[in-house]
Amino acid sequence: MKTFNAYINGKFIENDKRLEIISPVNNLTVGSVSSLSEEHIELAFDSADKAFASWKNTDSEKRIAFLEKFILKLKPDVIVGPDPFLYMDGHVDHMAVGKNFFFALKWMNPSQRPKKMLFFQSLIPDFFIPVLSQHKKIVRKARLAHKSQWNAFEVKLFEFLPLVLQFSSKIKRGILKRVEGYRIINFEEKKNLPKGLSKILFMFFRDRPIGCEEGRLLPRPEYFGLKIEPETDII
Repeated sequence: MKTFNAYINGKFIENDKRLEIISPVNNLTVGSVSSLSEEHIELAFDSADKAFASWKNTDSEKRIAFLEKFILKLKPDVIVGPDPFLYMDGHVDHMAVGKNFFFALKWMNPSQRPKKMLFFQSLIPDFFIPVLSQHKKIVRKARLAHKSQWNAFEVKLFEFLPLVLQFSSKIKRGILKRVEGYRIINFEEKKNLPKGLSKILFMFFRDRPIGCEEGRLLPRPEYFGLKIEPETDII
């Protein structure tokens, strides 16, 4: 059984308190991950906030090189990222993360890549994992807790959309039960483009934010050089 520790601010956080990792395939425990305290969460936010100051001005090639170095350090068996090409969720941040992740893997030596590389939120999934009812409830609870990105209606909508958008991919494979769809990464560019009429629509919407607003990330006042407390009376 494998054990994993959280990685915060360039360091692995070891903790005696563990959370079990349950396989959605057979509902068996396959590993554990360190359980984080409130202080650990605050540390993660603070370190990410400080890193953002320089990271936002870092060009794409350097970001990709950093991700490649990080992947080689961790040596994961499986790596999963948002599909930036045939996406079901056109959030600008998700597309940027997916592209950095994709090219970091593409530029790596094939022998050093993870054994399995998958895109999630893909329009054309070809790898499916069963979803148990208890897992669905956990995902819904997590999304509802993420209030800066989701409201109750959007949570329900995003539970329904994958069933519709991935319906044809599932039918072709004779899959009728509830599953989570992923796309196996192929590094040939032509494999990342749709065909037929859908290609025309996709090329029109490509790289545009769909179903989200640019300002969903609410920055702190300090990002704009603003002070929370006014220096004079507000008239």
